Amino acid sequence: MDIDLIANIIFATIRTGTPLLIVALGELVCEKSGVLNLGQEGMMLMGAVIGFMAAFHSDSVAVGFFCAMLAGISMSLIFGFITMNLNAENQGHAYTSKHCTEKSHRHAVGMKSRHKANHRPH
Repeated sequence: MDIDLIANIIFATIRTGTPLLIVALGELVCEKSGVLNLGQEGMMLMGAVIGFMAAFHSDSVAVGFFCAMLAGISMSLIFGFITMNLNAENQGHAYTSKHCTEKSHRHAVGMKSRHKANHRPH
C-alpha cells in the first residue's frame, strides 16, 4: 500500500469519527449523573439535518449553524421534559429522535416514506 493512501484513510477515520467520540463523551457525562440518554446520536443527527436544510434554503451558513443549535437544544429539552417531568423511560427517546430525523430528511429531499401505512377499508 502507498503511504499516501494509508495517511488519507487515517485522516478520514479521525475526521469522521470525532463527532461520535464527542457524543460518546457526552453520554459518559450523562451516565455519571444517572441519566441514560440513548438518543444523543439522534439529537446530533436532527441538528445536522435541520442545519443543512436551513443553510440550503437560506444560502447562509450562519443561519444553518444557528438552526442546528436550536434543533439540538429543542430535542434535548423535549427529552428532559419527557423523562424528568413525565417519568418516561429514557430508552424510547432514541427511537423517537431517529424517527423524527428520518421523517424530516425525507421531507427535505422529497422522498416517499419506506413504510406504507396499513389502510383498512371501513
